[in-house]
Amino acid sequence: ADSITTGDLNKDGLDDLVMVYQPEKLLKQEKSSVRTLRILLMQNDGKYELAAESNGAVSGENVNNTFFCGTEIKKGLLIINHDYIRGGSVHKYRYQNGGFYLIGAESRTGDSSYFSSIDYNLSTGKYIYIYENTDDDKQQPKSSKKEGVKKPSSLPNIETYELNTVDIEGYSL
Repeated sequence: ADSITTGDLNKDGLDDLVMVYQPEKLLKQEKSSVRTLRILLMQNDGKYELAAESNGAVSGENVNNTFFCGTEIKKGLLIINHDYIRGGSVHKYRYQNGGFYLIGAESRTGDSSYFSSIDYNLSTGKYIYIYENTDDDKQQPKSSKKEGVKKPSSLPNIETYELNTVDIEGYSL
C-alpha cells in the first residue's frame, strides 16, 4: 500500500482505516496510473466494513505533475494531500449522510515571481483567492485578494469525485 491511515471518521470512537494502493502495481510490480483509495469503518465487533472506494480522489503515479503524498485523519475529517512541482493541494472529506463528501479544497502554486492560492469551503460556499506578485514584475498582474461565495449545487461524493473537476475563480480543485 502507498499509505495506510487510521483514525475515527464517523465519530463512533473506533479507529477506522484509509488505504491507498495501486492494484496493478501489486499484481504486476510496475507503475500504474491509477491509485485506489478505500475507506474501511470499524464495526463494534472489531471487523472492518468497506464504506467507500475511489479511483479519482487520489492521483496515479506521475499524472500531470501531481504527486500523491499521503492521507491524514484530523477532527473526524479525511485529508488527502498532493504536491505539484511548485505548490500543492489539500482536499478534505467529511462523513455525512452515509457517505464521504468533499467539504474543503485548497490549492497553491507559484515560482520566484508570484504566489497564488485558493481556499474553498464547499459547505459554506466561501472562497478566498490570493495572488501575490512577489517580484514587482510588470508582466504579471498586480497583487490581489478576492473573497466570494459560490455554493455548489451538491457536495462531491468521494466515490465519484475526480481530481481537478471543481472549478472556482479559474482554478481547478
